[in-house]
Amino acid sequence: MAQSALSFLKEPFPDTCDVRTMIRNILIASLFIVAFFMLFAPFGFSRFDLATRMVYSLLFGAISFGVAILYSLFTLFVLKLPKDKPQWTFGHWLLDVTVLILLISLGNHFGVQWLNGHSFSWNILGKHVLFTFAVGIFPTTISGFITSFQALRQNQHLADTLTPPSNATPRPLAPSVTLPSTQDPQALTVSISHLLYLEAMENYVAVHYTKDDTPQRTLLRNTLTRIEAELPASFFRCHRSFIVNLDQITDIQGNAQGLKLSLTTSDAMVPVSRKYIPEFKDRWA
Repeated sequence: MAQSALSFLKEPFPDTCDVRTMIRNILIASLFIVAFFMLFAPFGFSRFDLATRMVYSLLFGAISFGVAILYSLFTLFVLKLPKDKPQWTFGHWLLDVTVLILLISLGNHFGVQWLNGHSFSWNILGKHVLFTFAVGIFPTTISGFITSFQALRQNQHLADTLTPPSNATPRPLAPSVTLPSTQDPQALTVSISHLLYLEAMENYVAVHYTKDDTPQRTLLRNTLTRIEAELPASFFRCHRSFIVNLDQITDIQGNAQGLKLSLTTSDAMVPVSRKYIPEFKDRWA
């Protein structure tokens, strides 16, 4: 049982780096906090009338929203956590959520102290933090588990319907392509039939290809978008950070984050994120 739990912590988790989706999810969670404070009146709020409780509840919802937005933007743009990449696991997500709940509990605690005019107390702080964790961490963990499990089943089913046909006819391709670099001497010319996939790596693009049936990797100083413009139609932007050669796909699998593509002469698994799955299905048909 314990081994299964530890194994699940290492499974990919379907998080997002999309700012709009992030704001929407935080807004929904903040409205839930408002409703919770109104209904259950913690921290002694039951002594207040309905109108006062409404004001306090809205304040705590606003504090939670503000803290969550600032924290999420910090982890996204400053720490640059790879929340939409395969290495982002359920364990990473759970740790991320735990830190967020801690920060929200601190924000709401100081909000309570300010509203009530109380001086700082470690004892009260500890009670407020423990209460917030008791209320927040367990339902959040269960919700994350359900989300991950449902996404895994859905994507595994989808992958089964997209299995590459054994008699697939290769597309007609140009013999080679030159991939530009902002440092001109570093431009790479490679046979299209040998080009596997490309991966964005900060200010560089890692080009993965084969030479004499041996996997090769070359870094070009450029953006994935600029290089994408030089590629023929057999290449597909399958992820914010990946472009794949559709003709090199040998197998399709599903996980909680989306799809995973196996390629010829490579042990790498190229991800297809949820955002790109509908277009991938159309291109693969």
